Amino acid sequence: MKIKLFMWLVHHRKILTWGNIRKSGVLGPFKCHLYEAQEESMEHLLNSCIFTSKLWDIFATIFKQSDRDKESITNTLSSWRKFFSDYEVLNFAWVLLPSFIIWNVWKERNIRIFKEEKNPSLRLLEQILKQLMEMVGTIVRDLPKNPPSEAEIRILR
Repeated sequence: MKIKLFMWLVHHRKILTWGNIRKSGVLGPFKCHLYEAQEESMEHLLNSCIFTSKLWDIFATIFKQSDRDKESITNTLSSWRKFFSDYEVLNFAWVLLPSFIIWNVWKERNIRIFKEEKNPSLRLLEQILKQLMEMVGTIVRDLPKNPPSEAEIRILR
């Protein structure tokens, strides 16, 4: 439920990035805490930051495709396909992917700000894969009539 609420905030461009906080007159560092090279805006943090882009690119490689719009996170979310495979398991993971990437990037950003700790992008990748596997596991209990091949299952490992 937390992720759904957060995604609603992203869709309505209401998450509290430094860029949005600045609009209310607060002064602060305003730099992205993930890569520390640019001013933090929602678009930068969730889409164009080098740290975040690496995650998007890794998953594009894993799934051998991407619906990501590198110019707009809201376009990415609104145009993300529901189906790309004949297998329900892969489609389920695909639909969840943007939310898990965005949510984990947001959590990492907050850990860096409030706990002053840094996790490498590889750790976030592992967390997202674990979350996908846990969610996919909920529908794998009832295997489809034509189960996926070993190669297709390996995509999610």
